[in-house]
Parts: sequence; structure tokens; C-alpha cells
Amino acid sequence: MENEIIPLNIVMTYPVRWSRYKIFRDYIQNFFDSVGPHEWKKRFGYNFENGKLCMWVEHTVFSYEWLLHIGASTKTGDMKKKNAGYFGEGFKIASLCALRDFRWNIVMSSGNWKLEVMKLQQDIDSTKVDVLAYDVQSRKSLDESRLELYPVTSEDYQEFLTALNSFYYDGNPLLGEKIWEGEKGAEVVQAFGEVCTQISPEGAVKVLEKMRRYWNSVTGKKIDVGSWAPVIRTLIDRITRSGEAVRSFREKYPFLLYLPPVQSVREKNRRSEAYTWLRQQETPYVTVQVSFEMMGYPSLEEECEKNGGFVQDSNPDPNENRYMEIVEEVVKEIYSDFFRIDGGDMPERKVIANDQASYHGMASLKKRKPPLINERGLKLRNIVCQIYLKKTVFRKTGFYDALATYIHEFCHSFGGDASQSFSFALTLAIEILMENHTVLQKYKERWECV
Repeated sequence: MENEIIPLNIVMTYPVRWSRYKIFRDYIQNFFDSVGPHEWKKRFGYNFENGKLCMWVEHTVFSYEWLLHIGASTKTGDMKKKNAGYFGEGFKIASLCALRDFRWNIVMSSGNWKLEVMKLQQDIDSTKVDVLAYDVQSRKSLDESRLELYPVTSEDYQEFLTALNSFYYDGNPLLGEKIWEGEKGAEVVQAFGEVCTQISPEGAVKVLEKMRRYWNSVTGKKIDVGSWAPVIRTLIDRITRSGEAVRSFREKYPFLLYLPPVQSVREKNRRSEAYTWLRQQETPYVTVQVSFEMMGYPSLEEECEKNGGFVQDSNPDPNENRYMEIVEEVVKEIYSDFFRIDGGDMPERKVIANDQASYHGMASLKKRKPPLINERGLKLRNIVCQIYLKKTVFRKTGFYDALATYIHEFCHSFGGDASQSFSFALTLAIEILMENHTVLQKYKERWECV
């Protein structure tokens, strides 16, 4: 195998952000899944020296081709084959974040090859963009798989050790003395659940407190004997048999919000809006499974609505109309071709009337069939029917706030928040705005005179 540069279909601006902990944990997970907890202490090794962190497993190799494709993972392969197993999907995203966000060098090797993660410039729609890539090289074959990361700080290394201790293996300092081990863990859950049906409400409170990490667990399928969700429901049922037990629990944990199941598109949109509101709160809310409703806790959506977190819309008043007209004129002047504003048609103006609303701006969309193509070759997939701006932007110092929010919402012409097409279009829209900064001054002066 000769030296080869292989680009991946992942742009460096892909909208995913992983913490150092999550990156380390995913890398470790690859190795952990390949050998399992019983071989872990014997076959996994790591060291940290001079800013370089290395981790490896012995007697395990795999093909680098598993690291090339989104959706590929040796988890789906034949587990009887002697390969490293379990390397694939997560490695790509972890490496993207490690390289882009933390500027780490990443070198992976196994058997007779090694690769270095890099970025490579390519053309998309006649625009140069950076994509994730591998520089793959051959080497003398070794019976191991190894990952090297550098430069890694001492603080980063402590985060790695924290991630390492989140796995179950002999010798993990967090586990303490082993008192029982077995292959049939699901039976333990079942037995524990049966015990919980017989304990007192006061005892159920104590057990439920110890099981806090499972408060938000849900059953993943119709029959799920390995899930702790039914155990949590049983404990709550026991607690509700005593008003005093419920009162004491709610007094100690006043900020729990249960999550009812969501089915419809409307319910999913409300959940997303409620989560946005939740992230803005100083109150230490904790989301839990729906069984907590039995103890009188509100749902996330109920608490959001109670505190005015959902958007309450209204039509703009005359003053707000003048502000929005200025923003629209900016968009028509510098984005006419970008958004294909034919004939000057603009989205309907709407105002987010409540200060507590979680959203700063919002757009209502309708699928465009067929899509339009703008002057840069990008597809406008949606018709933006309405654009909402929060009433707090309509102030003399709010010009740039209002304009940036309006452009963000108009970019949903190209796709949804999580889509690559939206992210790419928004990046270009910001570049266009910066190129026209001198044009903005006259509109800013008009805004300040409203």
C-alpha cells in the first residue's frame, strides 16, 4: 500500500460539538468493545508523556476501510472474525471534533497501516470547503491497534482518566470491592424489580434516591427485561401509597420535570422549543421519565408554558412594521439573488410577543416543489412563509440583532437547523453580509431614527 490521501464526506463545519470527555470516551469505547471487560486489564494499555497520549490494545487488528464511510462500523460485521471490531462511525465524529475544536493531531494504526487525520480543501458548488481526510501509509505489521493524540495537556489527560473510569472493568478504582459478578445482568434487574414491589413507601424513597442516574430511563421496546425503567415506575408506585413519602420526596427534589412521549410533529416541535427554554433557565431543573407524573410533578412542556416559554405571536404594530421594513430592504438589496426574491415577495411579518419565549426568531416553512437553484448553485428547498422576530429587538440599538436573526431564519429556505445545506448557506450569507458592511450604515441610521 502506497501513501494515499483519502477525503471523507464530512465537511469541517459539520454542526456537531463534542466535549473533550465525550471524545475521549468514544475513542476508549472503540477499544473497550473490541476486547470486552474481562480482557480489558490484560490487553489495553495507555501512557501519557511529553504531551502525547497513547492508547492501544494488543492482538487486535482491523482494516482502515472501516474508518472511511459514514454508517460503517465493524459492529455490524461477523463477530466471529478476529478483527478489532467496533471501530467506525464514532471515530470519524470524535476525530472531526478533536482536530477542529481542540487542534489535536490524531494518528491511528493497526496491523500493517497507519493514518493521520487531516483536513483537505475541496470544491462544492464552486466553493472551496475543508473536509475531513486521512493520510494513509503502510508500515511494518504489528499485532496491535494504537491511537496517538497530541498535543494533550495535563488537564486533558485528567479528563481522559475520568472517561476511562466510566467503563466497567476489573481494577476500575470507582467500583470498590467486587461482591458479585454474572453474565445474566437482566435477571438482576428483574429480581430487583420484584423486591421493589414489597418495600415500604419510605424504603422506596431511599432506593429511588440511590437510583438517580436511572430517573430518566425509558423502555426501549415492548418487552425490555434489561431496562431499569419498570423498576423506577414500581418504586414511584410504592411511594405514592404514602402522602408523607410523596411530600418529603418532592420537598427534597422540587425541580423535576417529566417527559411525556411525543408522537406528532407538533409535539416534537413543542419539545424542541421547551428544551430551548430549559437551557436558558437558572433554576436547576432535571428531566425525568413520565412515571414521576404520579407524584404530581409537571411535564417539561407544562412548566415551559407556565413560565411563558412558548412563543406567543402577534402581528407587528406600526412601529415594529417600520423596523421590519428596513430589515427587508437590506435583504432585498444584498440577498435578492441569494434568496431568489422574485418580484419583491417577502415572508409575512410576525412578532414574538412574550419576553420569556425561548426563541429569538422563528420561521414557518412550506416545502418548495420543485426546489429553486440560486446564483451560487444552492437549492432553495423551502418557502419561508412567515418570519418571527422577538419584540425585544425593536429598539434603537437592535439593528444588527434584528438583521442577523432575520437572515438566520430566511436561510431555512435551504434546509432545517441540523442540515448541512442550512449550515453552509448560513455561512455564505454571513460572508455576503460582511462584504456589504458599508451598505448597512445607511440602513442602520434609518433604523435609529424610527
